[in-house]
Amino acid sequence: MHEAGHAVAALLVGHRVLEVKIGAGPKVTAWHGRWRLVLGLFPLGGHVMAGSSDPSGYRAKRFAITAAGPAMNAAMFAFAPLIDASSSTLRDFAIVNACVLIFNLFPYSVRTPYGRQRTDGLGLVRTLSDSEWQLAEERSGFAVARAALADERGDREEARRITDEAQAMNPRSVVLRTWLGYRAIKDQGYASARTIFRELVDEDRRVPAAGLGQRDDVSRGIHLNNLAWCDLMLDDPALVEEALSSSADGDRRCCRSIRPSAGRARSR
Repeated sequence: MHEAGHAVAALLVGHRVLEVKIGAGPKVTAWHGRWRLVLGLFPLGGHVMAGSSDPSGYRAKRFAITAAGPAMNAAMFAFAPLIDASSSTLRDFAIVNACVLIFNLFPYSVRTPYGRQRTDGLGLVRTLSDSEWQLAEERSGFAVARAALADERGDREEARRITDEAQAMNPRSVVLRTWLGYRAIKDQGYASARTIFRELVDEDRRVPAAGLGQRDDVSRGIHLNNLAWCDLMLDDPALVEEALSSSADGDRRCCRSIRPSAGRARSR
């Protein structure tokens, strides 16, 4: 019901739902048109992947979607005893929802296979505090998620259309350009990919660390690591020194934990 709250709210404000995941552990996946339902064996945790590329009212819409999940827990906590106050099952159900509500509203983030994920409490705080640049990056990131799912379905034309539209709206997006560079590497377009990652690395070095926004060490490590890979795959002796330097710098920026990444250049 918590995840249903997020998903229904997203649809009501005009956002697109890409994935609803419920549970953890071994899972089964079912596609319904262009979104998928993922059910884990253990009914613990979940998420809804939803968003929009439309900047109109984006902050308010994101706040409503984030708040809808906890609101469902609050509603179930409030109404379960009203149905039958003598029922121990409904009483336990209300207590469980109260616990979920409290823990979910506590503002922190956890590491997952999708990267660090916020609780709804942290999501509500960040919705109010994020800059317009960060919100624009989030919209570009949603376009990347849509393109990745289209790629997974084998629809390369759809993936290209999505990224072209997103690039027209936010041509300087870091997350979008990183994805385009990564796709170029997968297509063995190493020269095009090197141009993208060379530009990103140069920007990372020009902008002070305090003003990087989402360009933390993880993001910078991705750029350095993939620049090194492109340099080596181009098999140009003039680029070897840059490859080794970028690889060493990327390793210093915790590049071992990065996903996605095409590879890592190493000196022998």
